[in-house]
Amino acid sequence: VNTIPNLPATCVQGKLQTDNNFVIYALPDSKIQQIFMDNQSDQSLNYEIAFRSDSLAEGQTTLWKVQNYLENLTALTSQDQSFEFQNIEVKSKPYLDMEVTNETSIFLLTIQANITVKI
Repeated sequence: VNTIPNLPATCVQGKLQTDNNFVIYALPDSKIQQIFMDNQSDQSLNYEIAFRSDSLAEGQTTLWKVQNYLENLTALTSQDQSFEFQNIEVKSKPYLDMEVTNETSIFLLTIQANITVKI
């Protein structure tokens, strides 16, 4: 995500906090789809990307850029060779989750990464 040009912030792993406005974190219901005889496994991993902004336009634009990038992602290399990338599915398009105040809103995007874990 952080390789996408012109994003207003750097995406970090963790929860939204006062000093983090752009985050990714794991969601429940990730699962092993299939285990192979060599103990490798196909897994589906659920994540949510959250962006807090005081601008509705900035929030929408940012997560739509991320969504378009992820939907078209065809390769992702594991730095430690622990997995093989299959694809990323967008499970929910970017949406306004809540208005924290009249000036601040939180936007969400839900994705599923499908990978083969190597053992």
